[in-house]
Amino acid sequence: MPTVTTPPHAAANSYTTTAAADAYLATRPAAQANAWATLGAAAREAALIAATAVLEAYPWTGVKAHALADNALAWPRSYVYNRDGQQYPGDTIPAPIQQACAELAYLIATGAVGTNGAAATASAAALTSVTVGDISVSYDPERQAATTGFNSGYSSVVDLLIAPFVETRAPAARLTR
Repeated sequence: MPTVTTPPHAAANSYTTTAAADAYLATRPAAQANAWATLGAAAREAALIAATAVLEAYPWTGVKAHALADNALAWPRSYVYNRDGQQYPGDTIPAPIQQACAELAYLIATGAVGTNGAAATASAAALTSVTVGDISVSYDPERQAATTGFNSGYSSVVDLLIAPFVETRAPAARLTR
């Protein structure tokens, strides 16, 4: 299935185009760039669509810029600001979101994460022992360090790219006496 990225679009299924992902990933370390470049067009498109599906689950800042009938995805959004306080246009998908989509698509295409965004080497893989009486848990520090992430646990690059766009406020609670 080809990627549809024209924002807004009722059939949109990817936050970035294959050409944009190709161009971005070509700037990454050689092993990553080469691995992505050797994938077929259909595999790259499928990975971008899967990555977008994972990213769709995030609670993004701002509000959806277009009605669902006009745009199937959470982006583009209005009232979203960059780190300098400048508002992103409500008719585009910010470059960091597109780059995060490409990074995550690479990880999915190469098997580093599943299509649900779960790391192939989840922190459970670092678990070395469990004791139930008086509760004791032990981890292999090397494996644990390799699987710990800022937010998602699957890629610090993806996490850093999307962090400014993820809603972090706790839901409001009403207190009554």
